[in-house]
Amino acid sequence: MLTDAEIAAMTQEERVDLAQRLAAANTDLVGEPESSTRRRRWIVNALVVICLGLIPWTVFLGLTLPRHYLAHHWVGAWVGYDVVLICGLAVTAWGGWRRRQIVIVSALITGTLLVTDAWFDLLTDATTHDLVISIITAVLGELPLAALLFFAAFRLIRITTHTARVLAGDRDFPPLRKVPLFAIDPLDAR
Repeated sequence: MLTDAEIAAMTQEERVDLAQRLAAANTDLVGEPESSTRRRRWIVNALVVICLGLIPWTVFLGLTLPRHYLAHHWVGAWVGYDVVLICGLAVTAWGGWRRRQIVIVSALITGTLLVTDAWFDLLTDATTHDLVISIITAVLGELPLAALLFFAAFRLIRITTHTARVLAGDRDFPPLRKVPLFAIDPLDAR
């Protein structure tokens, strides 16, 4: 068994070699269990079917929805949306402050909420005198903040992945789109 002092005395190359050997010895501890593989395949297939089913549904809605509609509970819908947005911003701030992985998920969700908010503000105000305010808040507030949150989430995923790969002794750092979910990608083994 190596002591902390012996590990500290190693060169960087020796530590990388040790990390690679340890990672290889621990392959039985990582990976996707068969039940997860089946569940993942089922979810992916369901998402594809849902996407395909939404195409004709969206066309149908585009052709049949009324051009004007009086919405009940309008205030509740917008205030409720803003409450959810505030919660998303708060969780993102808390996660960033505490340096927790949840910040990645909350940043992606909150960024999406901001883009959606800008989209609906612009569409619902398109024929009103509030359009200018919606454009200003979208261009100067919601969309730049959403872009910042998306960029931060991407960078944090990249840094976390890079750190994990370095600790595993990996010297290959592919683009994020090519990084497997688990240490050993079953597709690479085939």
